[in-house]
Order: sequence, then C-alpha cells, then structure tokens
Amino acid sequence: MKLHTETSFAKAIQEIFTRISEMIPDEFNKSVHAIVAGGAAVHFYTGARTSHDLDAEFTHRIILPQDLVVIYQDEQDQQEKELVFDVNYTPVLGLIHEDYIQDAVYVYSPGENKKLKIYVLSPVDLAVSKLSRYSDNDKADIEALAKEKLFTAEELKQRAEHALTGYIGATNMVLMNIQDAVKRVGEIQEDLDEGNDSIPR
Repeated sequence: MKLHTETSFAKAIQEIFTRISEMIPDEFNKSVHAIVAGGAAVHFYTGARTSHDLDAEFTHRIILPQDLVVIYQDEQDQQEKELVFDVNYTPVLGLIHEDYIQDAVYVYSPGENKKLKIYVLSPVDLAVSKLSRYSDNDKADIEALAKEKLFTAEELKQRAEHALTGYIGATNMVLMNIQDAVKRVGEIQEDLDEGNDSIPR
C-alpha cells in the first residue's frame, strides 16, 4: 500500500511529529505511538486532501509543545498554508471500531531518537470515522478512499455495523449514513470494475 509521505503537506505533518518526538526523554524506554486521523490521514492515502488541522491521538500521555504550527507551500495551488496540531481532537466522540489501534498502518518514526512511531487509521477505519458526522467533506473523503480501491462496499458495511454495536446514543441517523456511504462506495466499485476512467481522482 503506497502512502504519500513526500508532499509538502506530508512533510509539514512530519515536522510537527518530529518536534513532538524531541519532547520524549532518552531515558524513556518505551515507544509512543501516534494514530493519525482526519484529513491528514486521507492525504497519506490519496495525496490530494489537505487540512488546516492535524488530528492524532497518542498511546501515552504526553505534554505537547505550545507552538505546534508549521507553515508550508502547497504544491497544488502554490499557496502558503498553515498546519496546526489539534490539541482538542478525541476519537471517542465519533464512530470508531474497537480494533482501530491494532489495525492502524505504520508510516514512519520521525526524529533522531525514533521513540515516536506514527501510524494512520486503516482505510476502512478512516472511512468509518467519517460516518457519524458525515458532512460533505466526510462524504468526499470516503469516496476518495474508495476510488483508490482501499476497501469494498461490503468491507465498509461490516466494519461500520460492527463499530456501531459499541456506539452509545441515537443510532438511526448513523445507520442511514452507513447505508448511504455503502451505496456510494458500491457505485464507485462498479464503475472501477467496468473500467470507467471518467471517475475523477
């Protein structure tokens, strides 16, 4: 599976994680894992999506630097942009599968001490994480992942429905979102299987 780690946006992500890794003392004898979600995760898989915020959670409690901001030039529009680490991000408010951490995909270990290991949500878990809010951006992200053939409609359906069993709250709207997303991914699948090159990536 190819990950887009050489774009200017991806390098801005790496710069932020490098700064965080420098906060981990040498005598700390464990590795800290960070799991990337949101638009940054979509970018790793598609190379197209960028975001103002970097969403990630850590497997250990960590005191973050105060200035986790990187300025970079976007190759797509040649504009100078800002990437900020979102200190308020939490995965517990959205739909997520219980195995999302163990199924995350390894990306790299930034910095010199290599104590911080960066992972990204698996493609299907990333899609599932978009289903509770299911904004226009979320729909576009799911479709972009599907166009890269990173999961099937059935895989999305099974993963989302299993994740929903651990979801607390009103589920009717989320079920409707799942059905809609599965339908969209299924249609994309059919077009790709038929060799329809008109699908924009």
